[in-house]
Amino acid sequence: MYDLQFETNGTGGYLTIQEVSTIVIKQLYYDVWDGNLPTVVTDGSGIIIQP
Repeated sequence: MYDLQFETNGTGGYLTIQEVSTIVIKQLYYDVWDGNLPTVVTDGSGIIIQP
């Protein structure tokens, strides 16, 4: 019973499962980023991103 309230309401000063998953996804994104911004070329028909 208490576990369900904790997971749905985040009571007790802890992070909810959704908050933890958001943090993990952001960390994975930053771990694989090489620090270079993509090169963007526009040609009138749209935006083309070249790796």
